[in-house]
Amino acid sequence: MFDVTLKPLSNRATTVRSFQAIDAAGDAIDLTGATIVFEARSTKGSGTALSATTSNGKVTISTTTFTVRFEVAETRALCDKEYDLGCTVLIGGDTTQLYVGKLPVVDGVVS
Repeated sequence: MFDVTLKPLSNRATTVRSFQAIDAAGDAIDLTGATIVFEARSTKGSGTALSATTSNGKVTISTTTFTVRFEVAETRALCDKEYDLGCTVLIGGDTTQLYVGKLPVVDGVVS
């Protein structure tokens, strides 16, 4: 598991981010057939602010990388602050926490 801080996203734009899945040794993880959950929340114990999964179609997989996409309608609901972030992957019956960390959101200003 890695502790990360992602680059900020604007709450006035569609967000597309790609990630390579690697293990603790730095080797790429084959994600073929995996289930990925990528979620952000405002504070501990609060509800999910953003959710992207392979099940809801907001996560797509290409062998050792995955891409997360949030539409502007989703990012507009976010405040200008830092969110808690987590990402898990389920492969072959085992769930692994890829990372936890922070997702900074900036106010995109435009209406």
